[in-house]
Amino acid sequence: MSQQRGVIGVIGAGTMGRGIVQLFAEAGHEVRLYDTQDGAAARGRDFVADLLRRAADKGRIKPEQMEATLGRIRPQSELGGLAGCDVVIEAVIEDLGVKRELFRALEPIVGEHAILASNTSSLLVAEIAAACARPLRVAGLHFFNPVPLMKVVEVIAAVRTAPETVAALKQLVEGAGHRAVVAADQPGFLVNHAGRGLYTEGLRVVEEQAATPAQVDTLMREAAGFRMGPFELLDLTGLDVSGKVMESIYEQFQHEPRFRPSSLVRPRIAAGLYGRKSGEGWYRYEGQSRVEPAAPRPAPAKLTQAAKPVAVRKAHAFKPGDTVTEDDIRAMPDSAYMDDVQLEYFRGLLLKMRNEVLARELDVKERLHQREVFADPADRATAEEEHWLDLRLRERESMLLRKIDDALRRIRDKEYGYCVKTGEPIGIPRLLARPTATVCVDVKGQDEKVETHFRDR
Repeated sequence: MSQQRGVIGVIGAGTMGRGIVQLFAEAGHEVRLYDTQDGAAARGRDFVADLLRRAADKGRIKPEQMEATLGRIRPQSELGGLAGCDVVIEAVIEDLGVKRELFRALEPIVGEHAILASNTSSLLVAEIAAACARPLRVAGLHFFNPVPLMKVVEVIAAVRTAPETVAALKQLVEGAGHRAVVAADQPGFLVNHAGRGLYTEGLRVVEEQAATPAQVDTLMREAAGFRMGPFELLDLTGLDVSGKVMESIYEQFQHEPRFRPSSLVRPRIAAGLYGRKSGEGWYRYEGQSRVEPAAPRPAPAKLTQAAKPVAVRKAHAFKPGDTVTEDDIRAMPDSAYMDDVQLEYFRGLLLKMRNEVLARELDVKERLHQREVFADPADRATAEEEHWLDLRLRERESMLLRKIDDALRRIRDKEYGYCVKTGEPIGIPRLLARPTATVCVDVKGQDEKVETHFRDR
């Protein structure tokens, strides 16, 4: 296949399909665009025409270049219009059944030496190729949005993909000015596998209320050197697309806990908060421009004044602006009053404590599971006391976890701290204590005593 004369077929006139069309048309290829929806292919060409026209108006390309590029884009009304293409790239919905059926229908239309490439971002290429009579010519060709600007393209060789197919796709991509990276046919390939550390962890930070999406994005851009934060990227790629990638990778890695999708994703997809394409995601948009939220009004002056404690039993008021240490909080009586900074520190201690409780609870559950599944019947009788104690410990840890989660919720809902309207403080209960158990078991198993008390941590 000649880089200059090869005919490229693109199936799917959505965001990715239009970008692929623009890339190869600008590189000198004839590009045929097909979509199952009536008129979608023509609208896809019009969309590319608008982009090129704006580029010509700004002097980035010459008008004759624009006209030549548009002349190489040819919308097709039927799948049969892709006959004679050297490479056909599908950019349809991320659904294995749809992609398989498409390639099965496409195979008898194109020539026997034509390459069939999938722009899948998470499905295994080998599973797509399994529907084809000639899997040697099937490979993955994963572009990134926006295609003309994102210079990396993953070339994925399935188990039965011929080396010649991979070499031809590398040559095609590099001829268009992009960089081809060969990746293994494994869940997420290369970029989306590595991206779990960005997307999944970013979502987990927000899910645990440690920071807002805007704070996470700012931190990743200004401190970590990323050009975009995870939530900005999710809005760009579309949460409907990224959500399916998260689910797919999680399934393909046999529910590996570190790849578990966030519970925040599905409700937002159901609400249509996809990102830029829908006008709202983690941020709001007008056209392609992000709408910045209005700056918050300054806090009332009386919030900086000394607190006036309300009458509660054993209450303590930290003065606004004072540094509060962990020892101060643990030594306080039943409740205390805090300003925003002190409250944030208290919240951090609760999150730290929550992680410790979760770890202890998991240890207890694992011990219970080991005894129930693997213990020898003869040994189980001798370990009955330990088993009973672990059941009690599990109940206590679960109860403490509920209290911590309730405190975090009340902090989030502004039920603690200083009243915005009056400046009066609202008490915070003393939660930095947990129930522990001291067990005395008679060596003969006759007596058992469980003493529960609260111990400061």
